[in-house]
This record gives sequence, C-alpha cells and structure tokens, in this order.
Amino acid sequence: MSDTGFTVPAAAPPASTSPVKANAPRGWSRFFHWMVEANVVMVTALAIFSGLFVGAVLIIATQANVLHAWSLLFSHPGTTVSVTFFTVGDAYRDLFTGSLGDPFVIGHAIATGHGWGQALTPLSETLLYASPLCVAGLAVGLGFRTGMFNIGGQGQLIAGAMAASYVGFEIDPPAIIHVPLCILAGFAGGAVAGFIPGFLKARTGAHEVIVTIMLNYVFLNLLVLALTTQPFQQPHQANAVGRTIFGSAELPHIFGQNLRVNVGVFIAIACALGVSWLLRRGTLGFGFRVVGANQDAAKVAGINVRRATILVLVISGGLAGLGKLVLEKQSVGEPEPPDRHRARLAAVRRAERRWALHAGVDRDPARPRLGHPGDHCVLRRHARPRQRGLPVAGHERRPGSSDEGLGGVSGRRAAGRWGGRGARP
Repeated sequence: MSDTGFTVPAAAPPASTSPVKANAPRGWSRFFHWMVEANVVMVTALAIFSGLFVGAVLIIATQANVLHAWSLLFSHPGTTVSVTFFTVGDAYRDLFTGSLGDPFVIGHAIATGHGWGQALTPLSETLLYASPLCVAGLAVGLGFRTGMFNIGGQGQLIAGAMAASYVGFEIDPPAIIHVPLCILAGFAGGAVAGFIPGFLKARTGAHEVIVTIMLNYVFLNLLVLALTTQPFQQPHQANAVGRTIFGSAELPHIFGQNLRVNVGVFIAIACALGVSWLLRRGTLGFGFRVVGANQDAAKVAGINVRRATILVLVISGGLAGLGKLVLEKQSVGEPEPPDRHRARLAAVRRAERRWALHAGVDRDPARPRLGHPGDHCVLRRHARPRQRGLPVAGHERRPGSSDEGLGGVSGRRAAGRWGGRGARP
C-alpha cells in the first residue's frame, strides 16, 4: 500500500522474448512454403525459365520452317509439334554445347585422354567472355544500389583499356610487377571516367544518365584519335591500329596456351566478392545503401551525400575499366588456335545438317562442305528463281531428285510452297 492509500498492483512477469509463430508450417508444408515464397533459389530458377521460354518464342517466330509447320496445325498437328520441338531443342542444344561443351567430345577425351583442347574450348570461351560482363554488371549494379544509373560503362571500359594498354606497351618490367600495374592502371582509367559524372552530379546536379551517355561518345572518339597518333599508334602503320603490349603484361592462361581463358576469371570473382562484402558488411557500403534508399534520411543521419555520390561512380567506373583487361590480347590477323577452329567448323556442320533436315536445304554433295573456302549452299532464296522457271547459276538439277518436306509433309507440297527441286515451273 502506498502513502496515498491506494494499493499498487504487483508488476506483471516479463513476457517471454522467444518468438513463437502461431500455426508455423512444419515438415513438407514448410518446404512447399519456402518454394513458393520469393527466395534466391526460386527467383533464379524463374529467371532462367523465363529466359528460355521467351527465347523459344523468338525462335518459333523467326524460323520460316516452324511458321510453315504452324500453318498446317489443323491438317498435320503432329508435324507442327515435331518441327517446333526439334527446332527449339536443336537451338538450345547447340547453345549449351557451344557454351559448356559437347558431352560426347568430353566423354571421348575422358576415355582416350586426347582431345581435351577441343572438349574444353567452349567452356574456355564462355568463361573468357563472361568475365568482362561480370565486372561490367557489378559496375552497373553498384550504381543501382545507390540510386544512380551508370550508363557510361562503354566509355569507362574504353578509358580503362587505354590506360592499361599504355602501361602495357610503354614499360617492360617483370610479369609479377607488370600485370598488377596494368590492373591498377585499368581501374584508375575507369575511375577517372566515372569521377567526371560523379563530380558534376554532386556539384551541379547534372543527371548522371545524360552525362554518362555523352561521355561514351567522348571516350570513343578519343580512342579513335589516340589510335591515329603517337604513342598509341603502331609504328610504321597508317591505319588506326594500336601498339602490341609486351608479353609480361598479358594475363597468364589457366589451362595452357591452346585455351584462351586466363586469370581474369579469378579477377572477376574477386571483384564480385569485394562488392558483396562492401554492400553487406562495409561501413561505406552501408552509407551507399542509405543514400540510395532515402537521401534526406542520409543527410539527417550525418552521411555526406555528395561524397557518397562521387565515390560510387568512381568505384563503378573502376570496375567497368577492368572489363577489357580480363580479355585475352590478340593481335590483328593472328590465326585461331587449331582446337577452336575445329570446334567452330563442327558447330557449323551440325547447323548445316539441321537445315538439311528441317528446312529443305538443297545442297550439292560435290561442293565443299560448309565452313570451308568456296562453300556454297543453295537455300530457299536460291530456289525461288527455279520455281519460276529461271535457272540458278552454278547449280544443275539432278535427274530423279526429290525433296523431303517439313517433318512428314509430302515433298511435292513442301517444294511447291518453298521452291524446292520438286517445284513445278
């Protein structure tokens, strides 16, 4: 009892701090709940599926043989389904085998121990060209997280390439020193190109989209000018050809000289990990995210918005400047490695066989195969004059020849529509 005569109620016991979810899903229901919610795995899977679906629609809409098969949907539904399925399937099969490798070639290399160059060439080329896309995507994504649209990746890449190339052909220290110097020069060149729009936006309020797009053309014309003047122009060369960098400045290859993939893949991975740590764990990255979410709140919290704006575009430009650096240097007119040349010819020949099967290609076996000098393949555009009774130069009609139509359609009907050998004059 208090001094005023009122009874003070006893304090209630503290509530439990452990969160208890009512009707929380368990077992399989929890798994299905996790599958349908927006998590990283589902978003990635849906993005891949959406890309494949849209790509299939574009393949169907741009292939003449598939469109013709769809015109026969009600009379030959099986033909429509088979032609569509095989055309899209062949396209995606070549997409995956051309980017990751042919399973039969890889199996033959494992069984025999030979042909590893040809088996790993597709994966090597994919990793080689994915590295600059990775660092360029990081440059754009870092700006997006801060609420800025860095559209100047092209100009920043050119600036970084010019700076790295200058260090590459002007000095010739050992490779252990030369390669890091070229990397730093590429990052510095891109950072300078990113500092310009960042400074203009912070000081004058100029929109970064307009400034970065205009700077793309500025750096592109600056590159053209540099390639026609010293010290960038190749000596004793009147054309716009740059000087060749020293061998000590080239990034080392990972799997030997026959495969072009180099340590630029590890540079791209290191940049991705660094940007992830900066945004998730770093104090500077936290300031970037706050500025991107609400600049007024960032000012109230004591964050220097102008400084954050400049730093974001500087780092973003530096990442974009590394884009060209991770690609392999290749001189003008340098021949392709034999393994890559054979893999390219094999892919072209597979495409030729698909056209002959699905599109009714009229090909003379006596002529060279596709992919060799002097090759000639008579397609529908060459067969149309023959449908009107006009001869085609360099091609004679063989007696007894017949056309096989689209996936089960009679040769006479396919030839009459597409102008094959069975077409009437």
